[in-house]
Amino acid sequence: MDEGANLVWLLDPEQVDLLAVHRSYFEGPAARIRA
Repeated sequence: MDEGANLVWLLDPEQVDLLAVHRSYFEGPAARIRA
């Protein structure tokens, strides 16, 4: 897991939801390529 994923746990659940949606939208394709 990268630093961003670790930082997410410091935020409120509602903020985590928003970040997860944004990360999946913007980084999802790139993450699948790296996987």
